[in-house]
Amino acid sequence: MVSNYLVFTLGLVPLWAVFRRLARSQSSTDVLPSPPVPSWLLGHALQLEKAPVGTLVISWIKKYGHIFRLRGPLGEEFIAISDPKAAAHVLNNKKYIRNPAGQPGFGRSLFSVEGTQSVKEISPILFDLAERLKRHYSEKLTTENRPVFDVSPPIHMFSLDAISMTMFAHATSEANSKLPELLHNITNSPAPSAITSIIPVTTWATNLRLELGAIAEEVWSRKDAQAGMQTQLLDSLSQVSKDEAIAQIVGILFAGSETVANVISECFYALARDKRVQNKLRQELDRNPNPTYDELVSSNSFPYLDAIMKETWRTKAVLVDIKRQAAEDDVIPLEYPLPGSGMQQLPVKKGQLISIFVRDGLNSDEVIWGPRVSEFWPERWLEEGGIPESVNAIKAPGHTMTFGDGAKICLGRAFAAAEFKIVIATIVRAFYFAEVEDVVLDFYHLGGNTIKPNVRGRESEGVQLPLKLTPVVVDTAT
Repeated sequence: MVSNYLVFTLGLVPLWAVFRRLARSQSSTDVLPSPPVPSWLLGHALQLEKAPVGTLVISWIKKYGHIFRLRGPLGEEFIAISDPKAAAHVLNNKKYIRNPAGQPGFGRSLFSVEGTQSVKEISPILFDLAERLKRHYSEKLTTENRPVFDVSPPIHMFSLDAISMTMFAHATSEANSKLPELLHNITNSPAPSAITSIIPVTTWATNLRLELGAIAEEVWSRKDAQAGMQTQLLDSLSQVSKDEAIAQIVGILFAGSETVANVISECFYALARDKRVQNKLRQELDRNPNPTYDELVSSNSFPYLDAIMKETWRTKAVLVDIKRQAAEDDVIPLEYPLPGSGMQQLPVKKGQLISIFVRDGLNSDEVIWGPRVSEFWPERWLEEGGIPESVNAIKAPGHTMTFGDGAKICLGRAFAAAEFKIVIATIVRAFYFAEVEDVVLDFYHLGGNTIKPNVRGRESEGVQLPLKLTPVVVDTAT
């Protein structure tokens, strides 16, 4: 009898804590609207997980405005933000910290040192890897005689090698390891939540850390023999403990490769869906078939390629959201008054969770970007009036939140831009891209806070990006 009473009492403790948290959060944000909560147990988590990218969040913003409330599992409340002034305030303010529960377990940084000159020094490696990717696609077409195939796996290996070879002089794809399989498993799995078991993801993450940790150990052991950009990076890491340095190396290898690979893959898909944009880009590239690094990354030499990169950053951001937590009470200023009340600022309490929506929020809001926001339209970055004045409210570099903002902004932008332009220029010059007949792709939020495609109606087959490739025939007679 006593034991049953204790079990009952102990079972009430976490419930009481949840109800206290629920009551506290309601009192501080009850001024905000909220979509109907379908389940107290799961909150909006199931809806967000099952909805394809570009659908649910955009509809909520149109209905409820740029700031509203959402619920996670067990009643956890967070403020959803797509207001540019509010986002800038949160991300540039020391009163807000990263939410530890929302951080991946692969280390804390992407790039510790970087500069355009350093990227130029290692650019020959990127050109060589892009040529290897081109040969891989060519061999796929000739040896297997199949014009339709999944284009994304070799892009991910390219991006991983780009990081490991330029930063650490280590060719990951040539190592006898389980890295490709582990990366595939963890980044293509559903994002862990109350409805998807976290156990397999945790196991894969542990094994991935072991594999990447072995590479990091090797890199660390021969750091004194490195040169170029690798030395700058390792010199920076030498200022912290070995364990911390290895954790940083693991973070660089994982996050730095995954994000760029996804963006390049989605750009190929966007080009396949719009032959006008693809052909216009190819015409620009053909005017200078052997550009130098300086020419390729210059917006003056290749303005349309630069515009395509900016439009890809905007529309294909791998970041679903950026999570923060209030470290103390604060008042958040708003660009757009709250519907109904007209309030232009929002008080928040210490401990309040905040989610700044990026891809389906600030990067794709019709109020900010205008009526053509949903189009992949590179010309918006070139034509007068293509970028509305309202876009200036987004203070992040390039007026997009793709790389975050504030002190925690991703420092790998120049490296990512070089990867992107070198690969896109090399592959588009060599192949025509086309959609596959009767294949419709939907993009979902998967593991590692990334976005991956599934074939509609064939979701059980897993992540894939099938496209039709045809070699570009160069007319040598002219």
